[in-house]
Amino acid sequence: MHAILQAGLELFESTKGPALNLLNVVGRTAAIVVFSEVLSQIAGYYAQLAVDQGDTPEALKTWGALALGVAGPALALLGGIRNDRNGTSSTSSNVARLLMFLLTSALLIAGFVTNTLPKVFAPLAGGAVYTLVRGLLNACFPLVDKTGSPSAKAIAVTTVTYAVAQGLLDKLGQLTPLAGAARAAAGLGWSLGADAIKGLLNGFGMALDDIVYLYSKHMLPGVKPAEEEDLWVRVAPHVPSASDLADAAGNIGSMRLCAVVSFNVGLATIDSLLKSADDEKDTRWYVLTACFAILALMIYPLLVKGSASGKDDKQPLNESPIL
Repeated sequence: MHAILQAGLELFESTKGPALNLLNVVGRTAAIVVFSEVLSQIAGYYAQLAVDQGDTPEALKTWGALALGVAGPALALLGGIRNDRNGTSSTSSNVARLLMFLLTSALLIAGFVTNTLPKVFAPLAGGAVYTLVRGLLNACFPLVDKTGSPSAKAIAVTTVTYAVAQGLLDKLGQLTPLAGAARAAAGLGWSLGADAIKGLLNGFGMALDDIVYLYSKHMLPGVKPAEEEDLWVRVAPHVPSASDLADAAGNIGSMRLCAVVSFNVGLATIDSLLKSADDEKDTRWYVLTACFAILALMIYPLLVKGSASGKDDKQPLNESPIL
C-alpha cells in the first residue's frame, strides 16, 4: 500500500506542472473568448438589424465596412513603427506585418470591386467589438509565458491543427441555431442561448489552439526538451498601463483585426462570385471550406510572427483569430 501511495504521489508531482499550465491556458482563454464572442454576436445582430430596418444606402454600408476594414492594417503599420522605436521589433515580425497588410488590403479591394463590402458591414462591426473586448481582457489577464518562442515546426503544426479544427467547428456550427448578424438577416429575434453556443464552440477551438501552440514548442520530435522551470505558464492579473494597451492594440490586436477582416471579406467575396456562377449550395460549401483552409494556412503564421514582441519577460501567447 505504501508503494502504491508513493507511486501516486510521484505521478502527481510529475503531472502537477503541466496540469497547472493546462488549467491556466484553458480556463483563461476559454472564458475570455466565450465572453468576447457573445458580445461580438450581440453587436453583429443589432448592427444588422439597424441596417435592415433603417433602409441604409449601399454606399454608406460600403464605406462603413471599408472604414472598419482599414483599421486593422493601419494599426499594424503603426504598431510596427512603435516597436521599431522601442527596439522590440524584428525582421521577421516586420515582414509578417507587411504581408498581412498587403493581404488584407488586397481582399478589401476585391470586396469593394465585387460590391461585397455592404454584406459584411455587420460581421465586421461584431469582429471589431470582439477584437476590442478580447484585447482588453487579455491585457488585464495576461499569460506569463516562459516556454520561449515557437519554432517553425511548432508554428506549422499549430497552423494545420487550427485550420482543421476550425473547419470541423464550422460544420458543427451549421447544426446550431443562427446567431449574431446571420440571425438578424434571417428575421429571427435575438437569442442569448444561440450567441452562447457560438461562444462555447469558438472558446473550445481557441483553447485547443493555445494548448497545441504551447506544447508543440518542446514536445515535437527533434526539438530540444526544455528545463522544467522553463515550461511554466500562469495567468497574471493586473491593471494594464497605457503602454500595455498600446502594445496590445499595435501587436496582437491589429493582427487579429486584420485576420477577422481577411476571413470575412475574403470568404464573402468568394461566395458572391460562386453565387453569380450559379454553383449549387453543396459545391459552394466545399469550395468555401477549401478557401478557408488556404486563408488559415496563410494568415496564421503571419499572425504569430507579426504579433511577436521583444518583451520576453511577459509575452502573451500569440492567439488565433476568431470569427
